[in-house]
Amino acid sequence: MIIKNEKFKDTLLAALGDREVVKILRSVLFQSKSMADISKETVIPQTTVFRKIKWMLENRLLVIEKMNITKDGKKTSLFRSIWKTISAKFDNGIMHVEVQQNVNQSEIITKKMFSLDPVIEE
Repeated sequence: MIIKNEKFKDTLLAALGDREVVKILRSVLFQSKSMADISKETVIPQTTVFRKIKWMLENRLLVIEKMNITKDGKKTSLFRSIWKTISAKFDNGIMHVEVQQNVNQSEIITKKMFSLDPVIEE
């Protein structure tokens, strides 16, 4: 899909220019993970992971794939990348940005909309 929206193009280019955001995207490309798991895998401090994930959710780079509630009532979210591929090309003064959606993301979002039952972790 070719991105026409200039603001979203800027967001995608900013994401590609941020090493920590790229590490997070790579971490959650094929499997959803919690912030703690992302922090451990990428060796990025949890506060930074929290801040980057918040920005990525606001800018449609990540989706909350699943929310778990532990027995003691704590809520954890599992995140996954919406985009599988992001390509940018500068051609004769024009920036072209193309994306490919991560497999099954629309299915995941649909499941979330129709599932109201929380998952209890043991």
